[in-house]
Amino acid sequence: MKIENSELINLLFATMKIIKKNLKCQDGRGFSFVQIRTLHSIEIKSNPTMKEIAAELGVTPPSATAFIDQFVLHGLIKRIYDKADRRTVKLSLTNKGRAYLDEHYKEMAKKMENLLSHLNKTQINNFKEILEILSKKSKK
Repeated sequence: MKIENSELINLLFATMKIIKKNLKCQDGRGFSFVQIRTLHSIEIKSNPTMKEIAAELGVTPPSATAFIDQFVLHGLIKRIYDKADRRTVKLSLTNKGRAYLDEHYKEMAKKMENLLSHLNKTQINNFKEILEILSKKSKK
């Protein structure tokens, strides 16, 4: 069965909306899904630069800086200045930032389990496989 492009686009947008809604963080700081993704990116990239984080998120460096400033204010990340070039700023999670991210991973895992509870094991495995294929293709 061939899916029309407009139908596929509509399904993707609807799915993204559902996932964002279900994985939204509900804490007193009001950090958004994108901000949690920022912390995640800092964790997996291991001391990325501000420019790398902006590129990862698809935003301008000034927009990324606004996120980062909030995290620094709350003690979740720290800026590391390059001794050879003070213009280069790297980012690192603090212990508090790692704990915060771990807490949200657990919360997101519960929400994801609830969201995927409508699927059987085969469907979940197929979904995972599709996401892995798309993820690999997007990195090329």
